[in-house]
Amino acid sequence: LTQRRASFVYHSAVCRHTQAMSLPLFLAAVQLPMSVLSFLSEASGTNNAPYSKFAQVHADKVKVAAPSRIAMLCIYVPGLLLASFVLLPEARAAEAAGGSSRRVLLNGMLLVHYAKRVLETLLVHRYSGSADLPTGIFIGIYYALVTLMISKMQTFVPESAYQEWPWTLPLGCALFVVGQLGNLYHHWLLAAMRAPGASKYVIPTGGLFELVTMPHYFFELMMWLGVAFVALQLNAFLFFVGCCGYLGGRSVATTAWYHQKFADYPPERKHLVPFLF
Repeated sequence: LTQRRASFVYHSAVCRHTQAMSLPLFLAAVQLPMSVLSFLSEASGTNNAPYSKFAQVHADKVKVAAPSRIAMLCIYVPGLLLASFVLLPEARAAEAAGGSSRRVLLNGMLLVHYAKRVLETLLVHRYSGSADLPTGIFIGIYYALVTLMISKMQTFVPESAYQEWPWTLPLGCALFVVGQLGNLYHHWLLAAMRAPGASKYVIPTGGLFELVTMPHYFFELMMWLGVAFVALQLNAFLFFVGCCGYLGGRSVATTAWYHQKFADYPPERKHLVPFLF
């Protein structure tokens, strides 16, 4: 009887482990090829998501036009609400019951990210046109689902992983802070180059704009890499890879757009990563 009970416990544990690992493996199988397709789609310059300057370039793809500020809020508000009122309180309750404090930190980082983006949308960015509202809503739902998945999957990360790789916590926090501050700084630079109510584009200057077309994307990727190191889970790293594909492709298309619009656009500027890409 004891042997049967031990066998049942063992097989139950194996089953739970298999179930826990099947979802990350499925996500890897889906997200990796999607990252490549996302890069190719955006880099082509013919199939960009219709917001920001590409809402004008691909005006035929704008199904429901809305003020850019409204469309951008649709991207970030769902993640902010989810992190504020569901995930962070849930993580705190789990910590109080003996769970990991790492999940509280992770959800706090996600909340800070979305809160920052919403405040930037309201107070920093200067918008001049419209964007496709369904695209904003779709991206917002996608971000919220990814945020939910990262938070939920954190329960499967064993404490032993944090103890085995303790350096990931300070590294992740440092990347997160530098990424957020660098992203904010370059968003402020972009806003400062445009007078209130103006719609004319100029060649960005200052900061890492002297080296790459999209330094704010570079720092956003740094922030998501920081989140992944704090989380120490496959899904967070996969989302970082997905962001690299999407933002990398979009940076290529944006560089081409600047070269087409400005004959004197600096030819030595890279797309995204200083000196490399």
